[in-house]
Amino acid sequence: MQRPETPLDQTTGSAPPWAVVKTIGNVATGGSFQVNAPVDAFHYHSEGWEKADDRCLVALNGPADADPRSAKILIEKTEGVSMESVYRWVLETAAFKDWHRGDAGSVLWIRGDAGKGKTMLLCGIIDFMASQTKLETPDATELLAYYFCRVPSGNVNATSVLRGLIYQLVRQEPRLISYARREWDSKRETAFQSWTALSAMFEGMLKDAQLTTTYLVVDALDLLDTGGECVGDLRDFLRLIVQVSSACHRTKWLVSSRNSYGLVELLERERERMVELSLERNASHVSAAVGVYIQHRARELAAHHGSDEGDALQRRLASKAGETFLWVSFVCRALSLDAATDLKTNPPALDSLYESMVQAIRGSNMADMCDLVLEIVAAAYRPLNLRELESLFRAAGGAVAGGISSRSWIELIKRCGSILTLRDSFVYFIHPSAKTFWLRAKQAGGARGAHRMIWTASMQFLSDKLHRGMSKAELDTLWYPCVHWVDHLCDGEDGKAALGEGGLVDKFLRNSFLFWVEALSLLEEVPAGIRALERLAGLFQPQASKLSVLVRDAHRFLKHHKETIEQNSDQVYRSALLFSPPRSAIKTQFATDVPDWVTIRPAMQSGWDAESLTLRGHKSRVNSVVFSHDGSLIASASDDKTIQIWDSTTGAHQRTITGHGGKVSSVDFSHHNKTVLATSSDGSARIWDASSGSCLRTLEGSNNGAAIRSGAFSHDGRSAAFVSGGKTILLWDLNVRTLQGHSEQISAVACSNQGNLIASSSGNGSSLLIHDAATGEQLQQLKGHTDKVNSIAFSQDDRLVVTASFDDTVRIWDVATGECQQTLQGHDGTAYAAVFSPDGRWVASASNDKMTKTLASAFRWMYLLTSAPSKYSVKIWDVTTGTCQHTCVGQHESGINSVAFSCDSREVASASDDATIKICNVSAGACAQRTLNGHGSKVNTVVFSSDGRYLVSASDDRTVKIWGGTTYACLRTFKGHGAAVRSAAVSHDGRSVVSTSSGMIKIWDAGTGVTRQTIIHGSSNTDACSVIFGHDGHSIVSASDNNAVKIWSISTRTLGSHESEINGIAFSPNNRSVLSASEDNTIKILDVATGTGRHTLQGHSGGVIAARYLRSGRLIMSASQDKTVKTWDTATGVCLKTQPVFSARVSSIAISPTGSLIASASSDGIARFLNTAWEWMSAVLPLSGDPMASTVEDRAVRTWDVATGACRLKLDGHESGVNAVALSHDGRRVVSASDDRTVRIWDSGLLALEAHSAAVDSVAFSQDGRWVISSTAEKTVKIWDVATGSCHQTVGAGEALDSALEGFGNLCLEEEGTKRMALPGAQSPSPRLLSVSADGEWVMYGSERLLRLPSEYKSECAVATASDVAIGCASGRVLILSFVTGKIPGGCVRTKE
Repeated sequence: MQRPETPLDQTTGSAPPWAVVKTIGNVATGGSFQVNAPVDAFHYHSEGWEKADDRCLVALNGPADADPRSAKILIEKTEGVSMESVYRWVLETAAFKDWHRGDAGSVLWIRGDAGKGKTMLLCGIIDFMASQTKLETPDATELLAYYFCRVPSGNVNATSVLRGLIYQLVRQEPRLISYARREWDSKRETAFQSWTALSAMFEGMLKDAQLTTTYLVVDALDLLDTGGECVGDLRDFLRLIVQVSSACHRTKWLVSSRNSYGLVELLERERERMVELSLERNASHVSAAVGVYIQHRARELAAHHGSDEGDALQRRLASKAGETFLWVSFVCRALSLDAATDLKTNPPALDSLYESMVQAIRGSNMADMCDLVLEIVAAAYRPLNLRELESLFRAAGGAVAGGISSRSWIELIKRCGSILTLRDSFVYFIHPSAKTFWLRAKQAGGARGAHRMIWTASMQFLSDKLHRGMSKAELDTLWYPCVHWVDHLCDGEDGKAALGEGGLVDKFLRNSFLFWVEALSLLEEVPAGIRALERLAGLFQPQASKLSVLVRDAHRFLKHHKETIEQNSDQVYRSALLFSPPRSAIKTQFATDVPDWVTIRPAMQSGWDAESLTLRGHKSRVNSVVFSHDGSLIASASDDKTIQIWDSTTGAHQRTITGHGGKVSSVDFSHHNKTVLATSSDGSARIWDASSGSCLRTLEGSNNGAAIRSGAFSHDGRSAAFVSGGKTILLWDLNVRTLQGHSEQISAVACSNQGNLIASSSGNGSSLLIHDAATGEQLQQLKGHTDKVNSIAFSQDDRLVVTASFDDTVRIWDVATGECQQTLQGHDGTAYAAVFSPDGRWVASASNDKMTKTLASAFRWMYLLTSAPSKYSVKIWDVTTGTCQHTCVGQHESGINSVAFSCDSREVASASDDATIKICNVSAGACAQRTLNGHGSKVNTVVFSSDGRYLVSASDDRTVKIWGGTTYACLRTFKGHGAAVRSAAVSHDGRSVVSTSSGMIKIWDAGTGVTRQTIIHGSSNTDACSVIFGHDGHSIVSASDNNAVKIWSISTRTLGSHESEINGIAFSPNNRSVLSASEDNTIKILDVATGTGRHTLQGHSGGVIAARYLRSGRLIMSASQDKTVKTWDTATGVCLKTQPVFSARVSSIAISPTGSLIASASSDGIARFLNTAWEWMSAVLPLSGDPMASTVEDRAVRTWDVATGACRLKLDGHESGVNAVALSHDGRRVVSASDDRTVRIWDSGLLALEAHSAAVDSVAFSQDGRWVISSTAEKTVKIWDVATGSCHQTVGAGEALDSALEGFGNLCLEEEGTKRMALPGAQSPSPRLLSVSADGEWVMYGSERLLRLPSEYKSECAVATASDVAIGCASGRVLILSFVTGKIPGGCVRTKE
């Protein structure tokens, strides 16, 4: 019979044995139950309920806080209820399905690191299965019992788990009490305290013949492992699981645990009966679940504290979650108590958890070794794989790691499994906060000590393992120390103290440097090596020591031979050593490794030349190069329509930016180095994100589509100037302001007709704000709507605002006071749009009403658009009387998205999901007069131009259309959006149209349909719900679902022009003026604000190639084709100094910020440095030795003495004309761009060897092999001594060649220059003959690549004998290589594996 409903026992606080406790909502307080419900169908094992059974069941239940049902409720209270979207994924996995209804195994093991959501998953699975079992459905046949080892008291053991499971089984199947009574009747109080007795009782129940399928769920099984070893409770319970799984085939276990040593070891032995579900292998599902959980908790917390910061909190939590629940759950608990909780620090409860993990590890017999592992993982700059970690551990561990076997190593890692995690063989902390805790616990000194330990271990490990001829497989464990040993040295304690002569660094570089470079080549980490050596060199004091000289030379060696070493690791010992200068410290140190089977003539110059790096990647001529303002990056622009971004230190290619439709003529970095401005012959200027390569803004079609070039950012980044059509200077306003106040997705925005106010709404309508457009100040918050606002509009006089909302109302507000003047509550469906008529007599609103309502109104005329269930209609209301004047029945087949009045207030246009636009006459009413068809999908926006000449519509079909004339014919269709166009607007002058789609805003010429500007306002997933013009047409306002209202300046205007081509422009340091340098021999200074010319600087007798403001802005320096440099006073326009400098015409010049250095480039491929530190300038402007640079028509970059005009430094290496040069802002480096498709970075250096002044196009040996003759297209011939490499004779153009060519045999000379020279009786190549490859980069020995030629020696032409190769280079040099053929190494150059 049924027991009567009974309240909670007042003494124990627990439910009587016949009551099933159910939860309604969140009813748990302190882990006890509040709600009892009788069991309507409880099956008793006898007619009456014996009192002894009652007492037995109460005794079996144990402490209230150990009740598994209490534990589940408490978990859901603190962690948040288990949402189906969080756990649903696991129900669809093959592992769960096989376990739940299949025969794959009797144990499902869900394993994962701390914070992966195991407990939440099990709560969800229990909820899913409960209704299918007697736990919630007494008529069901299956049983479900569960236990959570995370009890509040923390006193959990195997006995308490077993008692909890037994209690729940008896509660669901009362007749099983007989198994418990046998023990209880004899022992009473001690009956349920013996593991042996309980396990026997448990097995007996599960073997009961009448029992059907039984599901047993145990969460956090690893918490039973309290002793550091898999002994006692945990081992007993695991043994029980195995026994039950073998003997009771109707029993299915679901257990969860961390990846803890011991538990993993034991469970992995039971593979036959076990199905494993690893959360690390399902990382994408876990990550998605974390995202859902964060969203839920953030909104819950925002509601709890009455805040509208839910979305902002969600973003902050997501950024720090690390794809785990761990940190989020603890932080959310802290935030629920204190909204001001600092998210930058760990909550105390989280630190306590980490402390318990660490203490458990330190309590093991491997504590010292675990501590060492954690130190290494915490100090590492990237996650280490198991083999890397083991190598560093063994190298660093000394006596601690001595003798540890491979098996013990794996056990050691498992022992750290509570705080470390393993993903794809890489070791991580379970969350960044765990690493933070560990480092804080070690304190700063401990972290520096760990770095020093890893550096020392790396040095020893690399010194022992590196050798010549390594395979890629050998480098697996060397990767990390090869790349990061310098980082650990620099960040460790007493890093500089380790730099003494004879120390580890000194020994490593002197013994193993070449091996290390070979390893970097094979690992494709040469740029990392360059960066490491630069950082190492920075540790030394300015005064030179032997080690500092070696380090700096090693850095130069690696940079200079980067291309060669990256192509082939063997060339470290061949080309790199051979082509290093004799005074190179590395070449001297490894003299025995320099190839003895080849000699070079003429002799190499004694020191390094000025070229530092050659950057290859463009497919056509390079037009422009520039350093970023911090000097870390280089950007280059090319005829191949691309921009390339390079690391200026290592030469590593960062990214290629594509998108221009024509040749890219110029490139410039913004002063914060985050964006790049590029101009193109396609008539566009574009701003690119330097990190991602995405286009942020585009200006197109200015000045009738003329080519745009010479772009420059202002110093504050708010504007850019460029040259259009060669002679006109345009200024582009780039200013962007974000209005503050919104924390949720913005749904609507409007700009007042005077342009001084902006109204916007977000969230559920509570954030309906009015801002001052000029200052961004919030003026009003309009309160009243209870749901999302769909549209906002100002009245013509800007005194009123009308809004339409999801709360089914239209409201009219007073702008000055912020008060709601009237709430129109007649809609019984969502109000989608509302708008004032231009004459102020009416308001129109669109809704999905099911019927028509008549509303009273304080306004004279008012029209209301409504809709019926099947036909969406338009209603017009008299504002004064509030009466309905007209109803346009059947206006649209689908929902109405937008309405607009014509400028004369006579017509209303509506846009609909049915892909049509309807035009209705206000006075005529009834049905629409005309329907506009043409869009292929829903129409989102419709708007009239202010002069009424045309109508603009935007659609999901990705187009914008303009309709005009008396018939509203489609005049133009604008195509260019890549997604649905959400919104469109017309400028007040009617000349421009703005439209927006996902991530993109476009501004169009209304008359031609040409795109004027493109603005990227977010990612492709970011929607701008609305976009409008400011009143003056010089700005637009956008609102997007990333919670931002932004005001974008979009104006462009002409600043001035020249009579001839403009070569360059630059902003003044205060951004108030722009200078322009022109071929008309003048420099103009233009006022940015007014566009008027301040001064025209006249005095040059040739075209001005370059000009720039010097740092103070008081002086301008200019360089001209008249071969002079002039300095001007910006205030007066007076020339202060003229100095003759250049000895040849230059094509490009760069000037340093102080004017103390100039770099020039020319068509001979050579760059030149010019020191302009004149004494007279020091009194006017402090100089720092910074530079000025130029390009000349003789293909050169050279250094000039300002006083004498003599060339100081010739930087040759380009193979063709140099088009542009730029200086780093510290003046220490020059970058040049050339027709040879390369970008080259130069440091100051020495004079080059004697050479031709142009590329060598032919070479030949004399018949006796003693001489080499070379020639150029300029008809210059040089004769070289093969033995010494010296130039024996130079014969210029027009001079007699007969005596010079005596002994060379019959040479074939062409009239227009020496194009080719040949010797009679030349032998045909044999398979082992020396030669040069077709690309001019390799000396070949037969078909084998023998020696790579550095870029400065790349062959333009070559001739070879059996033992000598003569090479004519693009730089004008002639190179003679003599080989000892008997010593040439066999086998081709080893390629990378």
